[in-house]
Amino acid sequence: MHGRITELEASKPVKIDEKDKKILTLLSENSRMPLTKLTKTVKLSRDAVDYRIKRLQDKGVIVRFFPLIDFKKFSYTLYHVFLLIDEAKPAKQKQLLDNLEKHPNVYSVIEYSDTWDLEIVFAAKSLEEFDEIMTDFSTKYSDIILEKNILETLRNYAAVFLPKDITKKQAELFKKRKKAKISLDEKDLAILKLLAKDARMSSYEIADKVKLSADAVGYRIKKLLESEVIVKFTALVDLSYLNYHWYSFAFSTKLFDKTHEAKLKQFVQMHPYIIKAIKTIGDFDLLFYIVAENPRDFHSTVKQIKKEFSDIVKSYQTWIAYREHVFNPFPAVLEK
Repeated sequence: MHGRITELEASKPVKIDEKDKKILTLLSENSRMPLTKLTKTVKLSRDAVDYRIKRLQDKGVIVRFFPLIDFKKFSYTLYHVFLLIDEAKPAKQKQLLDNLEKHPNVYSVIEYSDTWDLEIVFAAKSLEEFDEIMTDFSTKYSDIILEKNILETLRNYAAVFLPKDITKKQAELFKKRKKAKISLDEKDLAILKLLAKDARMSSYEIADKVKLSADAVGYRIKKLLESEVIVKFTALVDLSYLNYHWYSFAFSTKLFDKTHEAKLKQFVQMHPYIIKAIKTIGDFDLLFYIVAENPRDFHSTVKQIKKEFSDIVKSYQTWIAYREHVFNPFPAVLEK
């Protein structure tokens, strides 16, 4: 279940060359890309490409392949909950983390070495549902939660799973997706669940598990893509093994109009170290996830943000990530 950063385990970065970077880039764009197509693009033999993918998996660089799902298609919103935890009760803290790994509404859990100890991203259909989740959660762990802060995701601007200085590509901006109602049956949900575990699983393997023909599975996957339930197939990469460090940067604004928003979109699309940018409701208006190979690159990124948006930045905080304990692209609650 672990995700994009594991500082302790990845004390020795994995060396990768340009061919590895090309393979990672292609898989991050479409992790279901057949070996034959990968071979032609990378200009290596089928066996060589297959070996490199397996090596990257064995070394821990590639955590897994998964579908990037549009939660709004399921009428779900993501809520970011930041917690300060009482370190005097490690057993209760471990219990909290264990329970979060199994929680049906949890999308991500990041541990920090800074102002906050944890960032938990919950998926909920409404404020009322989120309030029920938080009430239950806060009651169970009231003896170790010292402080909390909540941000509601309003809009995604960009999200990538590889730094742009590896891919050499601009980030794809989130576009307004179709609002047409979708109807998913049990077979669709079963396929999504299997793809979330391994998006490179063949249609034949999936067909055997969901009791459909391979053609029927292929057709359903195509429909999930066309309806934009699945935004794309991508790869989850542990950035620690590539010698990157994770920083979260949140700031509140004096003013944020359409002109500033357009400028922000262009900025995050081009910036090599910003892997995600979202507009939020709460104590902060914008939240950036930044990955950099050293403190100098992170420092220069923050300086750029403050310079480019000096007319709107009111206050800000930065938090250093230590480990993403959970990254679940298809939380169990979506199966409902």
